[in-house]
Amino acid sequence: MGQAIAIDTLAYAKKLIQAGMPQQQAEVQAQVLREIIDTNLATKRDIAEVKADIERVKADIERVKADIERVKADIEKVRAELKADIERVKADIAKVKAELELKIERTKAELIKWIMGMLIAQSAVIVGLMQILK
Repeated sequence: MGQAIAIDTLAYAKKLIQAGMPQQQAEVQAQVLREIIDTNLATKRDIAEVKADIERVKADIERVKADIERVKADIEKVRAELKADIERVKADIAKVKAELELKIERTKAELIKWIMGMLIAQSAVIVGLMQILK
């Protein structure tokens, strides 16, 4: 803190002496008062510096808030893109599932045809053999 506050320690000490205080004690008290004022009392300049610091901090806070808002917007954009990607993947999965189900149904029908054909052929062979063996 600055030393812009002026105190007349000599005049202060003289008043203490006039009030009945011993000279040495009055001088020490005047010096201690001077030190207290110098180290603990803020000047207008000190206050102005603190106010300037506060304004700088406020500006920094506003910049940080703006950065946070930009990050939030970026997060929302990424979230929307991810959501769209997930929906595309879900649609692709549904398409593949439908195609596989169709192939399974076709394969099942084809197998049933072959099994039925084999059963009919086998039955014919058995009937033929029975006719021959009779």
